Amino acid sequence: MAATERRRPRSTAVLFMVVFVTTFVANAILRQLRDRGIITTPMLVLAMMFLLGGFALYSRFCWVLRASSSEPDRPRITVDETWYSPYPPREAANRVRHAFTDPTARVTADETSVQVRTGSDTTYRIRGAGSAEGWDALSLAVDFAAAPSEEGCSITAKARDDLGCYEDQPAPFVEIEVSRRGRELIRRAVAATAGDGQ
Repeated sequence: MAATERRRPRSTAVLFMVVFVTTFVANAILRQLRDRGIITTPMLVLAMMFLLGGFALYSRFCWVLRASSSEPDRPRITVDETWYSPYPPREAANRVRHAFTDPTARVTADETSVQVRTGSDTTYRIRGAGSAEGWDALSLAVDFAAAPSEEGCSITAKARDDLGCYEDQPAPFVEIEVSRRGRELIRRAVAATAGDGQ
């Protein structure tokens, strides 16, 4: 099952340039209004606080949401595995789907393939890897595909990070954790499709 396409956000440098120019122009206009007696100094301070607060909210929510849903300019961190199951492809895919019934997993499936997503890049960005909530939200996606074989089916799994666009590469500890969690998700599917006595 193909991963959902994402757009690439504008460069962070361009965003900061737009914020700087807009703030500079707004400040100049407000100071002219103050100098002409149209607004007072307290009103100028309040207006600037409102403007800066608006940019802070934009960067925290709108920009974070766009970056989280954008395709990164780097190779994904991936974990691949293939194994055999005694079940036919449809039943194997159904067993994989039922292995991820917990509320933290978002599952989409068709007859012979399943995609599982966990975590939230938006939460991970806002909370950060240093908090328990942010670290738990580290997002992954796993694609499972079952194909017929002589004694049942072969199942191919590809786990990957589901992080959006960042300026830098993920830190080594993030790569290690993505690989660990990816293997853990794949093991759940292997156990669900192993069959009796395996």
